[in-house]
Amino acid sequence: MGADRRLRRRRRRRGETETGLTRAHLARPGMRDAVQALVPAGPPDTPAGHVGPALFFSAGESAFGTGQVLHADGGRTLV
Repeated sequence: MGADRRLRRRRRRRGETETGLTRAHLARPGMRDAVQALVPAGPPDTPAGHVGPALFFSAGESAFGTGQVLHADGGRTLV
C-alpha cells in the first residue's frame, strides 16, 4: 500500500551535538569527557555534521530505504 504511493518512512537519529543549546551542558566539569567516552568517533558533532545524512535521505538514491533509521551518532549505538 505505502509503496504504491511512494511513501517513505525514514528517520535520522543523531548523537550528542554541540549547539548553542548544549554548549553550557557540555561546559560543566567532566561532562565533555563523559560524552566523549561514550562516542568512539570522538568529540560531539556539530550541526554541519548532520547535513550529509539528511541529504542522503532526501535524495532519490535512498528511495528503497523505506522504514530505515540512520544512526549518525559517531558509533555510540555500538558501545
